[in-house]
Formats: sequence, C-alpha cells, structure tokens
Amino acid sequence: MAATGTVHGTHISKQYGTTAADRVDFVTDTLKVMLVTNVTAPDPDAHDYISDLEANEIANGNGYTTGGVALGGKSITLTGASNKVVFDATDPSWTFTASKTFRYAILYKVAGGASSADVILCSIDFGADQTTSTVFTIQLDTDGIMKAVY
Repeated sequence: MAATGTVHGTHISKQYGTTAADRVDFVTDTLKVMLVTNVTAPDPDAHDYISDLEANEIANGNGYTTGGVALGGKSITLTGASNKVVFDATDPSWTFTASKTFRYAILYKVAGGASSADVILCSIDFGADQTTSTVFTIQLDTDGIMKAVY
C-alpha cells in the first residue's frame, strides 16, 4: 500500500537540541514501524513518543508483534548533483493469519527501555481503515522515506 507520511515536528526540533537519546542516527539506530487504529489520529505537534499512541496499537498475535517490525536495509544517500539527501529502507511487511484493522503506521526510534523514550519520527495515514488477513506491505516512496533538498 502506498501512502503519504507526516514528519513529527517535535522530532526535528530535538535533533539539534536537548538530549542525545532524542537524536536519531537513521542508519545505526533501531527504527521500527508499528500499526495503530483510528481511535486517536497521530498529531505531529503533540505526539512525541510511542507512549502517546501505544494504547491504540493493534493487538499482538496472528502475524503482528507488539511494537511492530524493525526497518531493514536502511541507507542515507547524498546526491551532490541534485543537492539531495535521502533516507530509505526496505518496505516493512507483515503476514497476518487473521483479520487485523488499522488506520496509521508510526515510524519511530527505539531508545531502549520505556516507550516514553521511543521518539516518533513520522506517521503514515492510509486515508481509511485497512483490514486484511493476508500480507500487508507499506510501499515506501521510491525516492526515499524522507529527503532533504539543500
């Protein structure tokens, strides 16, 4: 499924700010994607940490593990000719064995320890509830998950 993501502003402001735990190394840090229901829409100005949304995560089991899946194949590419830096990864995927319903995907950094330290990087709104009992793959943009043009 292709979808559009929203970067959470609190994450960007902390990249250069307060604590090293809030900063993200996109290649070496553990980054995960979890699926949440439509109970509370992710707010890029108010939701900083996974603890803000974890009550809405879909239930563990039937092909889903609490906390979601880790992103693999992470890379940062600098293309000087087009003045672009791109963060990309392998498309996250789940193989469900029973019906699951969700509305959002949340990309976050695992800090280790409490979920109140796991920083939300961005949220993806699928535009409507998604219900599936088979393989569900988020097709990340071929131009990267996040990019900065300078």
